[in-house]
Amino acid sequence: MVLSRSKASGAASSLGPAGTAILGGVQVSLTLLEKSVDGMNIPFVKGVAGAALEVIKIAKVIQSNREECDNLVQSSTSLLIVILGSLSGKAEDAIPDHLRRGVERLTNNFSEVLAELRIIDKRAQGWRAAFYYIDNGERLKGCSSKIEWAMEEFQVTSNVDSCLKELEHHEELRKAQERIQSGVDRLQKGQETMQETVQESQQELMKGQANMEESIKKEVREGLSGVREAIKEQGNTQDFVSGPLTVMPPEPKLFGRTKYIDKAIKLLFSITGAKIAILGPGGMGKTSVALKIIYDALLVDRFGDNRCWIPCEQATSVLLFLELIAKSLNLPNSSSSDRLAEIVRFLKSSKDLYILLFDNFETPWDIEGQQSNVAEVLAIIASIPSVSFIITMRGNQHPSSNTIEWTEPKLPLLTQLDLGAAEEAFVRISPDAKGDPELRTLLQALDCMPLAITLMAKLSEAGET
Repeated sequence: MVLSRSKASGAASSLGPAGTAILGGVQVSLTLLEKSVDGMNIPFVKGVAGAALEVIKIAKVIQSNREECDNLVQSSTSLLIVILGSLSGKAEDAIPDHLRRGVERLTNNFSEVLAELRIIDKRAQGWRAAFYYIDNGERLKGCSSKIEWAMEEFQVTSNVDSCLKELEHHEELRKAQERIQSGVDRLQKGQETMQETVQESQQELMKGQANMEESIKKEVREGLSGVREAIKEQGNTQDFVSGPLTVMPPEPKLFGRTKYIDKAIKLLFSITGAKIAILGPGGMGKTSVALKIIYDALLVDRFGDNRCWIPCEQATSVLLFLELIAKSLNLPNSSSSDRLAEIVRFLKSSKDLYILLFDNFETPWDIEGQQSNVAEVLAIIASIPSVSFIITMRGNQHPSSNTIEWTEPKLPLLTQLDLGAAEEAFVRISPDAKGDPELRTLLQALDCMPLAITLMAKLSEAGET
C-alpha cells in the first residue's frame, strides 16, 4: 500500500502528482488500485473497475473547477474501494444475479459520467474554461452525486448478498428464500394477478378477525386499522415465507466503543422497559455495537434466553415486520389474521422480561406509505412494561418520538472511531500492517470509518497492495 503526503500548494496540491488519487486530503497510489483491478479475473467486474479508474484519471487532469473535480475523484475512489472489497477473490459463478445487475448499473453510471467528463474536459481548455466555468461546475457536481448515489445502491445490494449467503447454510431457510422469490415473481406478473391475490387474502383476514378475543380487540384493534389494511393489501404471509432468518449473530470483537456500550448497558440493566436507539450514519458499526451490548454478561443474566434479534432489513412490508418479530419470539407459524394480537398476547402473558433488538430499523420505517402503521406496531410493543428494546437506525432522529418515551439520557450519535481504536481494528484483520508508518495516514484518509477500515484491511490481508 503506497501513500504519500503532498507538500505542494495551490491547485497542483489538490490534484496530486501523476499516479495518485485524492482520498480525504491524502494521495492514494493509483498503482494499488490498478494492481487490484488487474488482479480481477471476472470480465464484467474488471470492466466496471476499469471505468472507475478512467473517471479518476480524467477528473485529475481537467484544468478548471478543481474543487469539484477533487470531490469527484474522492467519491469515485471510495466507490472503487467498495467494489474491490466486495467482489475481489470471488469466482464468477459465485456472484448472484442481483449482484451482477448491481454491477451492470454501476457500469452504466460510470459510462454516463465518462461521457460528461469528456465534454467538460474539452470545455476546460483555453478561453473556454472561463466561459463554461459555472456550467462545468454544475455538471461535475451532478457527476459526484451520481457516483455517491451509486455507492449507496451498491452497498445495499452487497448487504442483500450477505443475507443470502447466510440463508444458504440453513436448508429450511433456503427453502423459505425460494418461496419468497416465488411470491415476488407472482407479484410481478401483472396487476390482474395481484388484485386476485389481495381479494383472496382479504377474505381470509375477515374470517380470522371474527374469532379474535375481545380483550385483544380492545387493546390492539383501536388505532391499528391502518396496520390491518396494510396487511390485507400485502397478502397472506404463508404464500411468501415460512420462517425469516432470526438466528442471533455471534458476539463481535470491537475497539474503541467501551464508554458508549457501558452507558447503554447501565440503562438497560437498571430500568425495566428501557427503550434506547443507536443512531448514526451508515458504516459506523451500529449493528456490532448493539450485538456487543446484548451479549453483555449483566444483560444475559437479566434477560436470559429472552434476548431477541430482529433483522429488520428483511422487513420490506408491515406483514414481514410482524412475522420477523413473531419468529424472534419463537412463535409457531400461523395463518391468523392478526399476527400482532398473537405477539401482544404472548408478551403480556409471560412472567419473564424480554429485550428486543430491532436491527436496521430504517427498512420498515421507510416503507412507502406505511410509516404510521410501523409506528403503531412499535408503540404497542413499547407499552408492554416487561419489554425493553434497542433499535439501530441510520439518521439522527428517534422514530415515534411523539408516542414512545425514549429512555433518558439518550445515547449520542455513533460516529467514527478514534485513531487508536481504528488502528487496532485494522491490525486485527491485517496483522502485517502493525508498525507501518503510513497506516495512520491511511486511517485518517478513511475518516476512521469502521466499514471502510474493514474493507481496506481485507484488501491488505489478501495481499492486494
